[in-house]
Amino acid sequence: VRAESLGDEHPLTGRAWHNLSYELSEDGRLDGALSAAQRSVEIAASAGAPSPGSAMAQTHLAHVAERAGDLALAWSAAEAACADYEASYGKTPMTGEAHELAGRLARAVGDLEGAETHYHWAIAIAEGALGMEDPLRISRPIVGLAGVLASGGAVDAALGLLDHAAALLERGGLQGGPQWAAARSAQIALLEDLG
Repeated sequence: VRAESLGDEHPLTGRAWHNLSYELSEDGRLDGALSAAQRSVEIAASAGAPSPGSAMAQTHLAHVAERAGDLALAWSAAEAACADYEASYGKTPMTGEAHELAGRLARAVGDLEGAETHYHWAIAIAEGALGMEDPLRISRPIVGLAGVLASGGAVDAALGLLDHAAALLERGGLQGGPQWAAARSAQIALLEDLG
């Protein structure tokens, strides 16, 4: 109905495709969700990219593609989202979260160097934009980077980062919380692997 009244390429039509994708994804109908998300990205791009709308559409496509098991598409969409967020907003927390997503997906497809780069950007943006106001959002990419470093064999560096993430959370009064426990559990697992 919206496409008939506004046109196939109208930004609100793209938003309707985005919303449909979200609902289909939540319902577990991932093929339909993926198609709708891709259509949303196409419409957002036709309205002019980079833009906040194209960044959000690419981020959503990355999440849906990841759920559908298409990690290459998910990673590509996350990379595009990083570029669109940065061009639209600069180095804001949303841009940092896009880099964190791209880092996770780069690691999933085996690009440890790309993952490391994205996690470094996510950390730098979080620390620059948030300071110590939100230790959870700062520690999350640090833990992700530690995983990448450990996967690449830099276990000592990974252990140091995990300790740093736990210390940030402790200073923020979050000792014993889920993120703190994840950092400490990852440290223990790495130490056990070392023997």
